[in-house]
Amino acid sequence: MHRRLNALRRQSAALKQGGFQLLLAEVEVLAFLRESTDEKIIVVGNRGTDQTVFIPCWMAGLADGTRLIDALSEREVVVGSGKASLSPAHGQAAYLRVQT
Repeated sequence: MHRRLNALRRQSAALKQGGFQLLLAEVEVLAFLRESTDEKIIVVGNRGTDQTVFIPCWMAGLADGTRLIDALSEREVVVGSGKASLSPAHGQAAYLRVQT
């Protein structure tokens, strides 16, 4: 897993040098946007129990219908009602690439 994360970071301008915007900060869940001129990635980390998380994508300027693809699992999430819903397991993270 660490090798995949390191490779993802090396290949991503947004993760290496991009701007930072906090989207969600709760006791057990953190979500933020990293953005470069060519790429947007929403990073979600869950250190709590398995749970459904609602990420306020409207704060990142993402419209309903925007597709997000997890760079680790290849799962797709679609923004609806200004939010993206996903269920990261305890101790897991998601790296959601915004599809344009």
